[in-house]
Amino acid sequence: MNPLAAIFDHPLLREVPWRSLGVPLLIFMVLAMMIIPLPPLLLDLCFTFNIALALVVMMAAAYTRRPLDFATFPTVLLLTTLIAAVAERGLDASRADAGTHWAGGAAR
Repeated sequence: MNPLAAIFDHPLLREVPWRSLGVPLLIFMVLAMMIIPLPPLLLDLCFTFNIALALVVMMAAAYTRRPLDFATFPTVLLLTTLIAAVAERGLDASRADAGTHWAGGAAR
């Protein structure tokens, strides 16, 4: 038997509604990324994904005829804001040791 299948076959885990845990786990992972330092490549991917998703949201909002056609807009807006916050926090944390040389010496 597959070891992973044996873990998920445990009687306590059989009753877990796995399909309803997707969004809470995604939000938890995004919030965890705010605490854990991320490499610059992952920060760049977050920025790129955020810009691409913003373009998709703008196009979807522009082509909806009725407001209920895009009923997931608040959720999409929340997730894109969280991703942008993660990327910004990571960018600020990557410059944390810049000292007085950051911003052209304006901090002196």
